Amino acid sequence: MIASFFTVFPIFAVIAAGWIAARQGLVREESGNGISEYVFAIAIPLMLFRALATAPLPETPPWAFWTSYFAALGIVWLVISLIARRAFGRGQQEAAIIGFTTGYSNVVLLGIPLILRVFGDAGTVPLFLMVAVHLPITMSVATILIEQAEPGTSKGAMIARRLSRNPILIGISAGALYRLTGLPLPEVASGTLKFIGDSAAPCALFATGLTLRRHGLGGDRPLLSLVLALKLIVHPLLVFVLAHHVFGLPPVWVGVATVLAGCPCGVNAYLLAERYKVGLGISSGAVAASTVLSVVTTTVIVWLVTG
Repeated sequence: MIASFFTVFPIFAVIAAGWIAARQGLVREESGNGISEYVFAIAIPLMLFRALATAPLPETPPWAFWTSYFAALGIVWLVISLIARRAFGRGQQEAAIIGFTTGYSNVVLLGIPLILRVFGDAGTVPLFLMVAVHLPITMSVATILIEQAEPGTSKGAMIARRLSRNPILIGISAGALYRLTGLPLPEVASGTLKFIGDSAAPCALFATGLTLRRHGLGGDRPLLSLVLALKLIVHPLLVFVLAHHVFGLPPVWVGVATVLAGCPCGVNAYLLAERYKVGLGISSGAVAASTVLSVVTTTVIVWLVTG
């Protein structure tokens, strides 16, 4: 357990450095937006492009890997949505936001640095394969559920348009197209892409710390507690059981899926709530509280999958 703590400690130390820098006025909180944009629009897409263009991929789609993760995600999303509507009287749109908040992991800003820290190069392929589908699936489902409460909108066209402009998906698509050419990536290009991609992890973590101060603990505390329990405990445990005991996936693949499931709530949940002006208290509170609590829960998860 101590070894697991020291493995994940640098991840959260960089987040803490960003938070302290913002609190002490050394760096403006607004700077987090610029750093996050760099990570999201430049560093991560180029890193994924290089990974897809050069990494050895499985010959067949990893359906068991994806099923393990998204079946568990669907369960916690459905459970919290039903509880929010029936026990707390929340409307359809807010229940969709709460479900998305509970199921959506901070894969890009925290998951990628954490997986690379824990598993190194061995975790690159399963990490890429999860990143490739995580955002499109979760964001599409959340948007459809929210938009259903607003008849007359062109849901399919809207979702397709937003996803087509997503830098991460553009990087993945470009990498896939380059891979189809069969050409090796020139060494100078590979070195440049790696240099930029290596900056993604520390920048993402520091930006997380800068923006963390904005998210207060709002919303209904009992409901928030359920969101946190489902996100940080139930989701990763379900993924571990499915991946390890049901599908018998290789240890690294089990570990990557479980650790990603145990990551705190992604900030996109708050951004989606802000866009629709619903569920802001729960989403912001979940992002902030889950990030803090994940220092403990992530240590336990890493110990579980690497012990």
